[in-house]
Amino acid sequence: MASFYTLLTQLDQINLDKDRYAITSSGSMAIRGIREARDIDVIVTPDYWQELIAKYPVKKMPSCDAICLNEAVEILGNFQTSSIYSQIEQINQADVIDGHRYVNLEMVKVFKQMTRREKDLRDIELIDEYLSNHKN
Repeated sequence: MASFYTLLTQLDQINLDKDRYAITSSGSMAIRGIREARDIDVIVTPDYWQELIAKYPVKKMPSCDAICLNEAVEILGNFQTSSIYSQIEQINQADVIDGHRYVNLEMVKVFKQMTRREKDLRDIELIDEYLSNHKN
């Protein structure tokens, strides 16, 4: 499995507008050393999504649509489930670490609570443990 920093290099080579996206899910966990990520999932602003779907093929998935930019990077959009956080809120409230925006862990946790897949339940435990050990 590629290291997370190798995945970030692959993301950087795509030259996305860093003000209009945030890394989410396992990427938000990997940058903090909570667990490894096999790929990088990115959310973008709605207007940026429209620009990107005009350039790249879109894959339909159960909970959203995805643009697979390479073997390591997927851009997620057109979400089928409602959320308490919009993509713009997630991006604007993201934590900036080493020049990249990462959806904050509380928001990642909310999404994982909504999907409740087995892997998400484990991630929720890991996030809770991390947050309890890293209180401000």
